[in-house]
Amino acid sequence: MEIGKLRRWRGNDPAFPGAIFFFQGEPKLGAEYFGKFWPEARSVADSERRFFDAFGVGRASLGQLLGPRVWIAAVKAMAAGFHQGKATGDVHQMPGMFLVRDGRVAWMHAYAHAGDRPDLAVIPRNDSA
Repeated sequence: MEIGKLRRWRGNDPAFPGAIFFFQGEPKLGAEYFGKFWPEARSVADSERRFFDAFGVGRASLGQLLGPRVWIAAVKAMAAGFHQGKATGDVHQMPGMFLVRDGRVAWMHAYAHAGDRPDLAVIPRNDSA
């Protein structure tokens, strides 16, 4: 997920749900990353992937990491000026995006591959779901 796009959606739509980011790695890495791209973001360092496991977010297959759709997404990202930084944590860990309300998962995006991107327009707003 391109964090800048999510930040813009959140800032432009008061009904857009708040975000908490769970990432693999040490708090220092999160502080550096979010300090650069979204300083006010809330984040949790989950180097042991406990939250990933709790939400059932698994590890990628070879096709999910290196399949044709990943390469197409990579080319598009590079053309837009993005590049892969230094990998941290388990590079096979798939991402997940969830909307949690009242202690239950109200919406989720199951990533099909490493280059998949959720459609932010379909995330239920605070006044729905």
